[in-house]
Amino acid sequence: MLCRIEKIVNGGWGLARTDGKVVFIRAVIPGEIADVKKYEEKKGILWATEFELTETSPERISSECPYFPLCGGCDFQHMSYSVEQKLKLESIREVLKKICGESAEKFELKWETGIDIPIEEYRNTIRMQGEDGYLGFCKKSSNDIVDIEDCRIAARKIRDDIAYRKALAKEKNVKSITWRVGSGIEQNSSEMTVVMTSRGNSYLEGGSVNFKFGEVIFHVSPNSFFQVNLDIAEQMVNHLKNNLPNGARLFDLFAGVGTFALCLKEKYEKVIGMEISRDAVNDFQTNIKLNSAKNIEFQNWDAARGLKEPLRTDDIVILDPPRTGLPEKLIANLLKSKPRKIAYVSCDPATFARDLKSLFKADYRLDGAIHLFDMFPRTAHVELLAILNGNEK
Repeated sequence: MLCRIEKIVNGGWGLARTDGKVVFIRAVIPGEIADVKKYEEKKGILWATEFELTETSPERISSECPYFPLCGGCDFQHMSYSVEQKLKLESIREVLKKICGESAEKFELKWETGIDIPIEEYRNTIRMQGEDGYLGFCKKSSNDIVDIEDCRIAARKIRDDIAYRKALAKEKNVKSITWRVGSGIEQNSSEMTVVMTSRGNSYLEGGSVNFKFGEVIFHVSPNSFFQVNLDIAEQMVNHLKNNLPNGARLFDLFAGVGTFALCLKEKYEKVIGMEISRDAVNDFQTNIKLNSAKNIEFQNWDAARGLKEPLRTDDIVILDPPRTGLPEKLIANLLKSKPRKIAYVSCDPATFARDLKSLFKADYRLDGAIHLFDMFPRTAHVELLAILNGNEK
């Protein structure tokens, strides 16, 4: 079955059509022709499981990773990074048009990360899983594990530790290993924590780690989330610093360990951070003390339940929800109170577009471009950031 790849869609899949059906193919480039040998059909869509390329793109390069494309951790090891950025932007624009309508064609999409950023050894956290020493990452859209001995996008300190941990994992019948490397508090220092899990037991080495953005210190415990790409996360923080106005109150509604709240605290008289995870809240409290932040209040609260206190029209709100997007009750709160500016950070173009559409109906408008931050080079994932105006004229 011969298929010509039309485009790359959200998730990094190549889309082709044959006999009136859509075919999704992994690790291809638009314009290439694939001879699909085997496929799985799900809800009328064909997913290629075995294929050969009969015509390749001049933009194709040889992957330096021996596990690609079998390993599902990366999507774009077969092209240059400049081509990857171009295809990511096109797939995001298509999602926005599909959900927000043709008006999305006028949205300005702007890369804030250049093509010269590190595309290897940028991840400060990785997790391998498996058993009997057979540990690695899942295949794309599968629970099958690809056994690996190295990961090119993991931090160097993690790469140097993989072989040792896998040998230890085989002895202890470990089911998963999670590494996290911190930047440390002192200049040029680094720290690492490793969690190994086997049948209900966990082995922790290293405890919490610290990260530093400028003069702000973050203590992050093993169960708390923190961005995996420190350089790009700091770029996002600086973008908000430079583009949000000063004011009386800032609400950080998915605050985590306090990243945005602490980095923007100087711009506001009071900062309120809201977070559901108890571990993250504990770290948030620690980080408030570490940074002597007197104007920050934290709330251990689920934003899906709405807000504990009403917003005012002069408030500034930062939203950084999980992949599922904004809860309905929170959207209702925002539309009712109409804070003057909302900064929306998202890791999922589809839920981002859905939520933008809801905010547009309440007369919110984009304040400039939708900014793209490549937190995960070589993968299909992108962080989007938009600032929206509410009641400002």
